[in-house]
Amino acid sequence: MITFLYLAILGLATWNISSLLVREDGPWMIFARLRNRVGVIVSAEGVVYSENGLGELFTCIWCMSRWIALILALLFYFFPVITAYICIVLSLSTLAILIDRWT
Repeated sequence: MITFLYLAILGLATWNISSLLVREDGPWMIFARLRNRVGVIVSAEGVVYSENGLGELFTCIWCMSRWIALILALLFYFFPVITAYICIVLSLSTLAILIDRWT
């Protein structure tokens, strides 16, 4: 059974992964290159769009978070301990980001 603590950890990890995939360039531009490969285009004016469904997923953090949440929920169901430890690391990173933005 999932507790509120696990729900919070999984939720923060979901946001972290979704934000990385949709908004961050990442080390060595890994996430920017991934977005480029799936068809995300940035216009000269800075407008982000895509001409295909997979690319659209990588332009919308709300859409991406639903898929990431589904994947994490399934992973947590089948591999709860491993998933929890990975998500704790991601959640701690999310908390550090939030604290940095608040201060």
